[in-house]
Amino acid sequence: MWTDTPEIDCRDGLGRRPRYLRIAVTGRCNLRCIYCAPEADQPGRPEATAMTDAEIKRLVGLLVRIGVRKVRFTGGEPLLRNGLPSLMKSIHSIDGIEEICLSTNAYLLERDLSVLIDAGLSTVNISLDTMREDRFLQITRSAGVDRVRRAIDAAISHPAIRRVKINTVIMRGINDDEIGDFVEMCTEPKVDIRFIEFMPTAEVEYSENLMVPEDEIRLRIGRLLAPVHNED
Repeated sequence: MWTDTPEIDCRDGLGRRPRYLRIAVTGRCNLRCIYCAPEADQPGRPEATAMTDAEIKRLVGLLVRIGVRKVRFTGGEPLLRNGLPSLMKSIHSIDGIEEICLSTNAYLLERDLSVLIDAGLSTVNISLDTMREDRFLQITRSAGVDRVRRAIDAAISHPAIRRVKINTVIMRGINDDEIGDFVEMCTEPKVDIRFIEFMPTAEVEYSENLMVPEDEIRLRIGRLLAPVHNED
Protein backbone atom coordinates (compact mmCIF):
# COMPACT_ATOMS: atom_id res chain seq x y z
CA MET A 1 0.00 0.00 0.00
CA TRP A 2 2.85 2.36 0.84
CA THR A 3 5.66 1.00 -1.34
CA ASP A 4 5.18 3.64 -4.03
CA THR A 5 5.44 6.49 -1.51
CA PRO A 6 8.98 7.79 -0.99
CA GLU A 7 10.50 7.85 2.48
CA ILE A 8 10.81 11.18 4.26
CA ASP A 9 14.20 12.08 5.73
CA CYS A 10 13.11 12.84 9.30
CA ARG A 11 15.98 13.11 11.80
CA ASP A 12 16.55 14.68 15.20
CA GLY A 13 19.45 16.96 16.14
CA LEU A 14 21.75 13.94 16.54
CA GLY A 15 20.90 12.55 13.13
CA ARG A 16 18.69 9.74 14.43
CA ARG A 17 15.56 8.54 12.67
CA PRO A 18 12.50 7.29 14.60
CA ARG A 19 12.41 3.48 14.52
CA TYR A 20 10.06 2.48 17.32
CA LEU A 21 6.34 3.21 17.77
CA ARG A 22 4.17 2.38 20.80
CA ILE A 23 0.42 2.23 20.24
CA ALA A 24 -2.02 2.15 23.18
CA VAL A 25 -4.95 0.25 21.68
CA THR A 26 -7.20 0.45 24.76
CA GLY A 27 -7.45 2.27 28.07
CA ARG A 28 -9.11 -0.68 29.80
CA CYS A 29 -7.35 -3.14 32.10
CA ASN A 30 -8.48 -6.34 33.81
CA LEU A 31 -6.21 -5.83 36.86
CA ARG A 32 -6.22 -2.99 39.42
CA CYS A 33 -2.58 -2.85 40.49
CA ILE A 34 -2.02 -0.84 43.65
CA TYR A 35 0.70 1.34 42.09
CA CYS A 36 -1.25 2.01 38.91
CA ALA A 37 -4.95 2.40 39.67
CA PRO A 38 -7.22 3.57 42.49
CA GLU A 39 -9.01 0.88 44.42
CA ALA A 40 -12.39 1.80 42.97
CA ASP A 41 -13.29 -0.20 39.88
CA GLN A 42 -12.74 2.28 37.07
CA PRO A 43 -12.40 0.55 33.69
CA GLY A 44 -10.28 3.28 32.13
CA ARG A 45 -10.74 5.42 29.05
CA PRO A 46 -13.99 4.72 27.16
CA GLU A 47 -13.49 2.57 24.08
CA ALA A 48 -15.29 5.20 21.99
CA THR A 49 -12.14 7.35 22.17
CA ALA A 50 -9.87 4.60 20.81
CA MET A 51 -8.60 4.77 17.26
CA THR A 52 -10.15 2.35 14.77
CA ASP A 53 -8.12 -0.41 13.15
CA ALA A 54 -8.15 1.52 9.87
CA GLU A 55 -6.89 4.69 11.57
CA ILE A 56 -4.07 2.79 13.30
CA LYS A 57 -3.01 1.08 10.08
CA ARG A 58 -2.99 4.38 8.21
CA LEU A 59 -0.94 6.03 10.97
CA VAL A 60 1.65 3.24 10.98
CA GLY A 61 1.82 3.34 7.20
CA LEU A 62 2.63 7.03 7.32
CA LEU A 63 5.21 6.64 10.09
CA VAL A 64 6.99 3.88 8.19
CA ARG A 65 7.86 6.58 5.67
CA ILE A 66 9.92 8.44 8.28
CA GLY A 67 11.71 5.34 9.51
CA VAL A 68 9.52 3.36 11.95
CA ARG A 69 10.32 -0.36 11.80
CA LYS A 70 9.16 -1.67 15.18
CA VAL A 71 5.63 -1.44 16.61
CA ARG A 72 4.60 -2.25 20.17
CA PHE A 73 0.97 -2.77 21.16
CA THR A 74 0.17 -1.63 24.68
CA GLY A 75 -2.71 -0.25 26.74
CA GLY A 76 -4.30 -0.49 29.32
CA GLU A 77 -4.27 -4.21 28.69
CA PRO A 78 -4.09 -4.65 24.90
CA LEU A 79 -5.51 -8.18 24.95
CA LEU A 80 -8.85 -6.66 25.97
CA ARG A 81 -9.18 -4.98 22.58
CA ASN A 82 -11.53 -6.91 20.32
CA GLY A 83 -9.85 -8.12 17.15
CA LEU A 84 -6.28 -7.41 18.29
CA PRO A 85 -4.78 -10.36 16.33
CA SER A 86 -6.37 -9.10 13.12
CA LEU A 87 -5.06 -5.59 13.74
CA MET A 88 -1.61 -6.93 14.57
CA LYS A 89 -1.54 -8.99 11.39
CA SER A 90 -2.50 -6.00 9.26
CA ILE A 91 0.27 -3.89 10.81
CA HIS A 92 2.79 -6.69 10.35
CA SER A 93 1.87 -6.83 6.65
CA ILE A 94 2.88 -3.19 6.07
CA ASP A 95 6.03 -3.07 3.98
CA GLY A 96 8.89 -1.89 6.18
CA ILE A 97 7.63 -3.19 9.54
CA GLU A 98 10.24 -5.60 10.89
CA GLU A 99 9.15 -6.35 14.46
CA ILE A 100 5.84 -6.65 16.33
CA CYS A 101 5.89 -6.46 20.14
CA LEU A 102 3.30 -6.64 22.91
CA SER A 103 3.23 -5.21 26.45
CA THR A 104 0.77 -7.15 28.61
CA ASN A 105 -0.03 -8.33 32.12
CA ALA A 106 -0.26 -11.81 30.50
CA TYR A 107 -3.52 -12.64 32.28
CA LEU A 108 -5.03 -13.63 28.91
CA LEU A 109 -1.82 -14.33 27.02
CA GLU A 110 -1.80 -18.12 27.22
CA ARG A 111 -5.24 -18.14 25.58
CA ASP A 112 -4.19 -15.85 22.72
CA LEU A 113 -0.49 -16.62 22.24
CA SER A 114 -0.75 -18.89 19.20
CA VAL A 115 -3.01 -16.60 17.20
CA LEU A 116 -0.86 -13.58 18.09
CA ILE A 117 2.26 -15.39 16.90
CA ASP A 118 0.47 -16.23 13.66
CA ALA A 119 -0.23 -12.49 13.37
CA GLY A 120 3.48 -11.64 13.61
CA LEU A 121 4.24 -11.28 17.33
CA SER A 122 7.91 -11.91 18.20
CA THR A 123 8.64 -10.04 21.47
CA VAL A 124 6.61 -9.88 24.69
CA ASN A 125 6.94 -7.54 27.69
CA ILE A 126 5.10 -8.92 30.71
CA SER A 127 4.31 -7.17 33.98
CA LEU A 128 4.82 -9.50 36.95
CA ASP A 129 5.62 -8.26 40.45
CA THR A 130 5.52 -11.46 42.48
CA MET A 131 5.71 -15.25 42.20
CA ARG A 132 3.33 -15.75 45.14
CA GLU A 133 -0.43 -15.99 44.83
CA ASP A 134 -1.17 -14.14 48.08
CA ARG A 135 0.99 -11.21 47.03
CA PHE A 136 -0.37 -11.26 43.49
CA LEU A 137 -3.85 -10.86 44.96
CA GLN A 138 -2.62 -8.03 47.19
CA ILE A 139 -0.89 -6.16 44.35
CA THR A 140 -3.33 -6.70 41.47
CA ARG A 141 -6.55 -7.18 43.48
CA SER A 142 -7.10 -10.34 41.40
CA ALA A 143 -6.13 -13.99 41.72
CA GLY A 144 -4.21 -15.82 39.03
CA VAL A 145 -0.41 -15.70 39.30
CA ASP A 146 -0.25 -19.27 38.01
CA ARG A 147 -1.93 -18.37 34.73
CA VAL A 148 0.55 -15.53 34.22
CA ARG A 149 3.50 -17.81 34.91
CA ARG A 150 2.10 -20.43 32.49
CA ALA A 151 1.87 -17.73 29.83
CA ILE A 152 5.49 -16.74 30.48
CA ASP A 153 6.61 -20.37 30.16
CA ALA A 154 4.62 -20.76 26.94
CA ALA A 155 6.19 -17.63 25.45
CA ILE A 156 9.69 -18.72 26.44
CA SER A 157 9.24 -22.18 24.95
CA HIS A 158 7.78 -21.00 21.63
CA PRO A 159 10.49 -20.70 18.93
CA ALA A 160 8.76 -17.72 17.29
CA ILE A 161 9.15 -15.57 20.41
CA ARG A 162 12.65 -14.07 20.41
CA ARG A 163 12.58 -12.13 23.71
CA VAL A 164 10.49 -12.23 26.89
CA LYS A 165 10.99 -9.16 29.08
CA ILE A 166 9.62 -9.18 32.63
CA ASN A 167 8.84 -5.79 34.21
CA THR A 168 8.79 -5.88 38.02
CA VAL A 169 7.88 -2.97 40.30
CA ILE A 170 9.82 -3.41 43.53
CA MET A 171 7.99 -2.34 46.71
CA ARG A 172 9.55 -2.42 50.15
CA GLY A 173 7.87 -4.84 52.51
CA ILE A 174 5.71 -6.28 49.73
CA ASN A 175 7.93 -8.00 47.17
CA ASP A 176 11.50 -6.72 47.64
CA ASP A 177 12.51 -10.08 49.11
CA GLU A 178 11.79 -11.68 45.72
CA ILE A 179 14.51 -9.83 43.80
CA GLY A 180 16.66 -12.96 43.84
CA ASP A 181 13.82 -15.11 42.48
CA PHE A 182 13.46 -12.78 39.50
CA VAL A 183 17.21 -12.62 38.92
CA GLU A 184 17.23 -16.42 38.66
CA MET A 185 14.82 -16.18 35.73
CA CYS A 186 17.65 -14.60 33.72
CA THR A 187 19.33 -18.00 33.48
CA GLU A 188 16.92 -18.54 30.59
CA PRO A 189 18.63 -16.89 27.56
CA LYS A 190 15.39 -15.44 26.17
CA VAL A 191 14.49 -13.61 29.40
CA ASP A 192 15.35 -10.09 30.50
CA ILE A 193 14.26 -8.76 33.91
CA ARG A 194 13.69 -5.03 34.40
CA PHE A 195 13.28 -3.82 37.97
CA ILE A 196 11.23 -0.63 38.25
CA GLU A 197 11.13 1.85 41.11
CA PHE A 198 7.77 2.38 42.78
CA MET A 199 6.38 5.81 41.91
CA PRO A 200 3.08 7.67 42.29
CA THR A 201 0.70 7.43 39.32
CA ALA A 202 -2.96 8.14 38.57
CA GLU A 203 -4.88 8.69 41.81
CA VAL A 204 -2.66 6.40 43.87
CA GLU A 205 -1.39 7.88 47.12
CA TYR A 206 2.41 7.92 47.18
CA SER A 207 4.22 6.26 50.04
CA GLU A 208 7.96 6.79 50.46
CA ASN A 209 7.98 3.69 52.65
CA LEU A 210 7.34 1.54 49.56
CA MET A 211 10.13 3.09 47.52
CA VAL A 212 13.23 0.95 46.89
CA PRO A 213 15.66 3.17 44.93
CA GLU A 214 17.60 1.93 41.94
CA ASP A 215 20.94 2.07 43.79
CA GLU A 216 19.63 -0.25 46.48
CA ILE A 217 18.21 -2.67 43.92
CA ARG A 218 21.57 -2.75 42.13
CA LEU A 219 23.37 -3.32 45.43
CA ARG A 220 21.12 -6.23 46.33
CA ILE A 221 21.61 -7.82 42.91
CA GLY A 222 25.36 -7.36 43.25
CA ARG A 223 25.33 -9.19 46.57
CA LEU A 224 23.32 -12.03 45.05
CA LEU A 225 25.77 -12.38 42.18
CA ALA A 226 28.93 -12.00 44.28
CA PRO A 227 29.28 -15.76 45.00
CA VAL A 228 29.06 -16.44 41.26
CA HIS A 229 31.83 -13.94 40.51
CA ASN A 230 33.98 -15.35 43.31
CA GLU A 231 33.76 -18.83 41.83
CA ASP A 232 35.11 -17.46 38.55
